[in-house]
Amino acid sequence: MIDSLVLENWKTHKRSEFKFRKGTNVLVGVIGSGKSSVLDGICYGLYGTFPALKSSRVNSTDLLTRKPSTEDMAKIEVCFSKNNKKYRVERILKRTGINEGRLYLNDILIAGPKPTQTTERVELELGVSYELFVRGVYSEQNHVDYFLKLNPSERKKKLDELLDLQKYETVRGNTNSILNH
Repeated sequence: MIDSLVLENWKTHKRSEFKFRKGTNVLVGVIGSGKSSVLDGICYGLYGTFPALKSSRVNSTDLLTRKPSTEDMAKIEVCFSKNNKKYRVERILKRTGINEGRLYLNDILIAGPKPTQTTERVELELGVSYELFVRGVYSEQNHVDYFLKLNPSERKKKLDELLDLQKYETVRGNTNSILNH
């Protein structure tokens, strides 16, 4: 469960803190107030990217605050809990230089400062890949109906891919092979 989020110099957020509770949490605001930026921040915090960045519809410098002043660094902090363990992910995005990512378990560094190392460990600890998170949890604006638009066979194929079900088919095939011998 995501417990909290801190955004510093992230898009329109000079400094914003969010505390989440178990169950449904709702973000309410006028168009352009930064609701989508919060979701992008959660995704970036956990995985070091989000769909618009990954597809190059935005670049990393677009993520740094520009008004009222141009900032050279943004910081995202996502705290989450799983199996009674408390995790904190910190991502630092720089206009120039090397970005950083760190994962802490009970305030002890377990991954980082390399962003890719942090992402790999977050996926391991969460048990959720970026692709599964983006398709199953994070619903990009105007793409909520992604699975509904697919025909049934394409939908099954995509869900099988997201859930990595082909490994079970491999096990079934190997089991049949062993039984036949």
